[in-house]
Amino acid sequence: MTRHTSVFRNLVLTIAGAGLVIGANSFGANARGTPHQALPDIRLDDLEGRATSLASFRGRIIFLNLWASWCPPCRDEMPAFQQLQDSEASNGFVVIGVDQGESEESVRPFLETHTITYPMFLDANETLSDAFQADQLPLTIVFDAQGRETDRLLGSRSFGELLEELRRVRRKSSR
Repeated sequence: MTRHTSVFRNLVLTIAGAGLVIGANSFGANARGTPHQALPDIRLDDLEGRATSLASFRGRIIFLNLWASWCPPCRDEMPAFQQLQDSEASNGFVVIGVDQGESEESVRPFLETHTITYPMFLDANETLSDAFQADQLPLTIVFDAQGRETDRLLGSRSFGELLEELRRVRRKSSR
């Protein structure tokens, strides 16, 4: 191998390695490389067809979970969200589930068999996915009580991981 080829190969490997690090930081388990924004004042319908503005939830820490019934990791994490809602709802916290791209007829049977009681909305036109540039599910967007985005959690989470994220937001908010 010539010196020129060796230098070129090392340069390519360095660039590729840097790309992997940047990609892991931007699109990893905590997609923290994403732009932070305020809780949007978007109106969504619940399963009964009643429109509610997301802004009406301000004043509480919000875990806004974008999901779909066809998504196995989405379904896997729902019991953890329910457990977190059950244990923390009286402490200024709410989980909001927003199904992406499905109809009430597709979502209702799934929810009825899984005893999900936290607020659930339909986003058949994927307005939130567009607003948050979400191209993968599940995605949980975390907002503090002032409605400021603090984090994005890409992929399924356990109850322990969700509880730790909630504690982190509370610690940060109390400073």
